Amino acid sequence: MPVVQRTDSKETFSFAIDGRERYVQVMVNAGYVEMAAFEGKESKVGYWCESCKYYKQDKDSVTGAWCWKFNFPDKGFGCCGGWTALTQVQKVQDSLV
Repeated sequence: MPVVQRTDSKETFSFAIDGRERYVQVMVNAGYVEMAAFEGKESKVGYWCESCKYYKQDKDSVTGAWCWKFNFPDKGFGCCGGWTALTQVQKVQDSLV
């Protein structure tokens, strides 16, 4: 599984390419990162794609999901600079302040 990664500068990104080669530059520009340690965990809480309003399940996507803000196939345990909370996630966060 080829991985694109950079962690030595202000720009940080790390994700498996796995059929997403044509989206790599868009993903890098969005600051997209996949945290493999969180794969299969509850990712609807926190700053993960799965808790973002732009994340949608998409059976036609190579990953089974799609980021509608930046238009690339993402994964629930990813995150990027364009994250915006789902309504219910935002309510939880607001209650913690």
